Amino acid sequence: MKGTKKQFSKEAFKSMRQTGAITATSKYSVRKMLSVIDFQKPLVIVELGVGNGVVTEKLIKRLGKDSRLIALEINENLYNLAKDNLPIDERVSLHRHSAFEIDNLLDDLGVGEVDYFISTLPLTMFSKEDNKRLMTKMCYYLKPSGKYVQIQYSPLKYPMVRRYFPNVKVSLVLANIPPAIVYFCSV
Repeated sequence: MKGTKKQFSKEAFKSMRQTGAITATSKYSVRKMLSVIDFQKPLVIVELGVGNGVVTEKLIKRLGKDSRLIALEINENLYNLAKDNLPIDERVSLHRHSAFEIDNLLDDLGVGEVDYFISTLPLTMFSKEDNKRLMTKMCYYLKPSGKYVQIQYSPLKYPMVRRYFPNVKVSLVLANIPPAIVYFCSV
């Protein structure tokens, strides 16, 4: 998705509270985030925070023919950027929708369980109540064998994530601006 990095950075500066980043996620961070996914079996993946679509694009390329990707972006400009640049694919649905209301969307789509939540949401920018809502809803929909993968740029929300997901593995990605922390979470 050439040309979208500059557009993302421009939008990120305007909407820092929504994006929580100043640059798009690096290919190294994306590779790390997706490393735990077994793309060989049918999956339901929910991506929270599409941004410019850099993670979405890699998910689409690796997604199996019987899998489904539900991608959310609340920022109108970033949503439109992703909509205009991502390939049209029947396995993928892109929604301008809040992650805090993920239960309403999943219910509307007839999704009862999710294999993976992949998130670039800026947890440190959210209130305690919003983080609690989000974590509770993800725990409810995540399959027992599923994973929640979260990228962050600060370890501040690690204790909160651990309260909801007792099994958390942490990986540092130095080849990202700024360096990133990826949480691999399961119940």
